[in-house]
Amino acid sequence: MATAPDADGLWRFSLAVYAAPGVAAHLLDLQDRCGADVNVALALAWAGASGRGRLDACDIARLDRSAAPLRDNVVGALRTARRWLKPYAQGREAPHLARLRAGIKELEIEAERCVQATLAAALAARGARDAPDRRLEAALANVDAY
Repeated sequence: MATAPDADGLWRFSLAVYAAPGVAAHLLDLQDRCGADVNVALALAWAGASGRGRLDACDIARLDRSAAPLRDNVVGALRTARRWLKPYAQGREAPHLARLRAGIKELEIEAERCVQATLAAALAARGARDAPDRRLEAALANVDAY
């Protein structure tokens, strides 16, 4: 998939942050318990970390709305199917179900990448505004505001 440089930057940032110890578990807990969108949270952190500054409640709501169609209609459906298959396939001699689940997981990740491209496009107009020494503070403030 050809993507804009901002989308690639957001994706690389997200992969690095998500791989940090404890981050994935925390984000998935927020997703499952609070209904937070992991991709929106990561985009908010990236917005601050990349110098795009702090976002206000209207900016965050607009960003969340931009992710909603793909999140609700594609990512969510794939996640539901993948999660449903896990217990269903356990204890069965069914390698075809394992392949199906793995394929769904790949599609889910690709769909999340599409969500992130949408989020990066929504943030594209926000050029760098913060000095490097203010970026971590902005990233944390954006996620906290979410």
